[in-house]
This record gives sequence, C-alpha cells and structure tokens, in this order.
Amino acid sequence: AWLHMARQDDAGASRHIEAGLRWASKIEDAVRRSETEGQLLTLSGVVAIRLSHLEEARRTLMAVLSRGEALGAPRLQLEALDNLADIASKLGQWNDTAAWGERMLALSDSIGSAGDVARAHLRRAEAAEARGDTASAIRWHEQDLVIHRATADRRMEAITLRFLAGLNLRQGDARTALQCSLDSQALHLDLNEPLEACLAAAIAAHCQFHLGQPAAALEGLDAVLVRLRGEMAEYPANETIALRWRCHQVLQALSDERAAPMLKQLHADVQATAAERTDAADRERLIQTIPDFRDIVAAYAGRGGQGSAP
Repeated sequence: AWLHMARQDDAGASRHIEAGLRWASKIEDAVRRSETEGQLLTLSGVVAIRLSHLEEARRTLMAVLSRGEALGAPRLQLEALDNLADIASKLGQWNDTAAWGERMLALSDSIGSAGDVARAHLRRAEAAEARGDTASAIRWHEQDLVIHRATADRRMEAITLRFLAGLNLRQGDARTALQCSLDSQALHLDLNEPLEACLAAAIAAHCQFHLGQPAAALEGLDAVLVRLRGEMAEYPANETIALRWRCHQVLQALSDERAAPMLKQLHADVQATAAERTDAADRERLIQTIPDFRDIVAAYAGRGGQGSAP
C-alpha cells in the first residue's frame, strides 16, 4: 500500500488495504488482529486525506484512536493523533491542530519516544505559524532539529530546516534562511524527494533576491520551474500550491511576466481545493485561515482579479 501511495496510486493503495483487512480478519489472536486492523485503517485514513475526503478520514482515524486506547497501543494512538492533526491543519482549525499536538506530546513523553516528541512539536509549530506566532514556531522547530540530528532522522531534519528557512526569511534574516534552505535542499535531493527539494530551492531563490542577488535567484528559480513543468506536472494541484506560491513571490519580486498566469492558476486551484475540503458555507473561512490560501486570494484580488502584473 505504501509503495502505491508513493507512486500517487491511491486506488492501488486502497485495493491493497482492503486485501490486508480481509487477511487481518483471519488472525486468531484477538489483540494482534485488532492492532493489525488498526494499522491498516490508519493507512486507509491517510489515503482519504490525500483524496481530500476529510470527514471520512476523520471518522476512520477517530475509530483507530479509540481502538489504540482500548488496546493500550501507544504507536497506534500516535499515528491516529498525527493524522487527525493533519486533517485539522487542512481545514484551518488551528486550535484543534495544537490540541492534537498536545496529546501527541503527552503520549510521546510517557513512552520516551524522542522522534514522536518532535512530531508533536511540528504540529504545535504549524499551528503557531498559522496564528502569526513566528517566534514560537521557530523555537519548536529548533528543538526538533536537535532531536532529528541526534536520532539521525535525515528526512525530518530536511523538513525542519525547510520550515526554519521560511520562518527566518519572514523574520528578515535572509542569510540564515538561505543556509537553512540550501541544507534542506541537499538533504531532500539525497533522499530523492523532488517536490520537497524544489520547495527548499524556491525559498533559497527568494532569499537570494532579498540578499541582492537577483541573477542567482532567477537561475535557481528557473531550475525549479523546469521540474514543475516536467516530472511534477502530473502531481495533484493541491500538492504543489505551496511551491508554486513561493515561485510566484520570487517571479513577482523580479518583475517577471510569468508571475501573472501563475497567480491566476493558483487562485483557481485554491478555490478548487477549498471546495474539495469543505462545504460552500465554510469555504471562505477555510481560505482565510490557511495562510497561503489567504495570501493567494488577497494577491489575486489586489491585481484586479486577473493575476495581472503591477
């Protein structure tokens, strides 16, 4: 199932999960059977999240959480809590994201799992950033960076460095942000994670612009745009919104004519993503509570609703 998910084949993943559940139902030991089913249902919840079936995912993961509590299985609970926090984030429900993160932290501490403590910090940092508390978000990520390096978790180190790059740039420290983004990009490339590497590269280009290096910024960004048009062209649009928004910001800063059509498409994709995630009555709230969505809509409106160049 994981292999199919990595290949963007959610239908294939679902087929393997269903087959796994049929197999798991035959396990004689009741505890082992229930825990195995819980693990498979967690994967089912993740697939539902990827498909933007968020209410279905929430119901599935709440059931997994209850199962984990009944079994006294902390790992099952932590996976459910982390994915429930992800759902809350995708809905812009930041108080819920923070609350799930708090529960993750308490459980992680109780079993002495440093990696899960860091995952809990990540959820708290995500909520803090969305609510404008950049200093707290940086503090959580800096604590995580120490943990990931100590546990040799290179993927989470790369992700944390990328978050720190964006946050430090927002705080006006482009030099620190550039180093974080370059370190993150190198790790993601080594791990063969093109989308994440491109996001780090786009942040690096933004930093270079702010450091008075427009030619370097354009060169780096052009390399990202080539990959966006190539290997990432088939990615679901909602998965590349953050990357394309960062690219737009750099293009806009460089007065590049490619900024206008990119913004127009971003606006359309934000509206479509919001429509997938929630009902019409809640759509505007969702857009206004997710920072990238809010900023894209504001930029589009500020240019006369056409994504036109200034």
